[in-house]
Amino acid sequence: MRTVLILFLSFFLTHCATGKEFVLPAYKNQFYEGWGGPPMEEEKQPFDYIYTKVAGKATRKAIQSGSGGMMHNSCTASILETAGTKLSTRILSEYQKEHSSKEPEKLLQKINTLYERDYKEPKLKECRPTAKADKKILYSEFKTCECIVYIRIVGGKKEVSKSLENL
Repeated sequence: MRTVLILFLSFFLTHCATGKEFVLPAYKNQFYEGWGGPPMEEEKQPFDYIYTKVAGKATRKAIQSGSGGMMHNSCTASILETAGTKLSTRILSEYQKEHSSKEPEKLLQKINTLYERDYKEPKLKECRPTAKADKKILYSEFKTCECIVYIRIVGGKKEVSKSLENL
């Protein structure tokens, strides 16, 4: 408990007593997209996870409230609402790298069917704000944001190929 108090006080004194503006911690500016290993170990086999970047925005209500927390929550929630479509498009893009397809629209419909039937549960890996900060509102940068979302598909791209052939 004493350690936590000392850390808090040192943070407080460093940021408040110096008069410096609070800034979000440095963001890892490396978005991983495509097939990879588990989150935080994308280079690790087997590549059973598909990642893609999705943009979102906070609700009008959250912005009007002036609450950075509400902006953050509604922005990330908007990303989860569109994640399925974006992940299906990413699966199509990755599939087309290895297979020729004369009818990508039909292929996307099949992928959407697979997604709705088998995958469904997208997860957020990491998010970053993309709006200009209002210095008076902590986390106001989350009026707009982008996140990496992912799903696990056991068997990775081989499983997707096999499933598409069986549809």
